[in-house]
Amino acid sequence: MLPPMSAPPTVIQQRRPRAGMLAIGALTIAVVSAGIGGAAASVVELTRSPASSNGGGVVASGAPSIPAANMPAGSVEQVAAKVVPSVVMLETDLGRASEEGSGVILSSDGLILTNNHVVAAAAKPPAGAPPPKTTVTFSDGRTAPFTVVGADPTSDIAVIKVQGVSGLTPYRWDHRRICGSVSRSWRSVHRWVWPAR
Repeated sequence: MLPPMSAPPTVIQQRRPRAGMLAIGALTIAVVSAGIGGAAASVVELTRSPASSNGGGVVASGAPSIPAANMPAGSVEQVAAKVVPSVVMLETDLGRASEEGSGVILSSDGLILTNNHVVAAAAKPPAGAPPPKTTVTFSDGRTAPFTVVGADPTSDIAVIKVQGVSGLTPYRWDHRRICGSVSRSWRSVHRWVWPAR
């Protein structure tokens, strides 16, 4: 007796998401959950420069020499080249310890989205400790101090404000493509930063 014939396997074709939607979704999740410092570091290596007459600082090196428009569409290199100008490094110096992380520029006048754990000590310094020194380092090597505008420890996000800067390159968020907890977190941030809207 022959075994019963099984139906031929059903082939399900899935639509391939557009590279832009995939890149924005991946970037947003990375920022909110763990920051994008690692991704940015793979394209822009921040190295300490020797102190100079202008106070030293951090300089960017290793930036891609090929314009983002000439890179393969949707490639890691193309996405990173577009994002790097909007990525910053953050440091809160507590004297004997420090907290470091990354953030993404929200507005040209200095609002930055980051993780709460990166700036928690800046928002609420330990009792009896002097105020911490806060520093934002931009992809072009400029530095400036920051203050915490608002934070949500539950979703681990925070917004900071950089002092004395303008003309920054904000990341171009598309709220329609942000979903789930990321969307809820964004609405929470939106209330802190733009309460009148």
